[in-house]
Amino acid sequence: MKTAILYASDFGTTKKCAENLQNKLKGECDLIDLTKKEKIDYDSYDKFVLGTNVKMGRINKYAKKAVKNKKINSKLQGIFILCGYPQTAEKYFEKNFKEKYTKNVVVKECFGGNLDLKTESTFVNIALEQLKAFNKEKGIKNPQVNYTKVSNFARILNRR
Repeated sequence: MKTAILYASDFGTTKKCAENLQNKLKGECDLIDLTKKEKIDYDSYDKFVLGTNVKMGRINKYAKKAVKNKKINSKLQGIFILCGYPQTAEKYFEKNFKEKYTKNVVVKECFGGNLDLKTESTFVNIALEQLKAFNKEKGIKNPQVNYTKVSNFARILNRR
């Protein structure tokens, strides 16, 4: 079985999770960064996994394009997201992943998120600091990546 983990990462956390997942999956497994827009040999893979960040309720535009691709969604077996508010992940899945594109998916999961980022964008850095301050004021714990969820996700895919 040959698997491709397709991912789109704005700040690197999704990439780190994709790499972690790759190490846990059985068989040959390639990582493909969708933001690099490289040509994919769809026929050389038995299954696909898609990982993306969620920003302001929306998945990355490259992940959105990938999930609509028939050559991908016909073999798409897993979807993972990372977001600032993991407790609202189900809403993000419903909004961004229509059933007609995900009927073969056997596992979907939110691996958590990460607000402790420093980016090249001053605007994004300010927004992240404001979000952390808001969370602190409201008593909301800032999200972290949950690697146990990554392991459980891999375990499900390895049974297929």
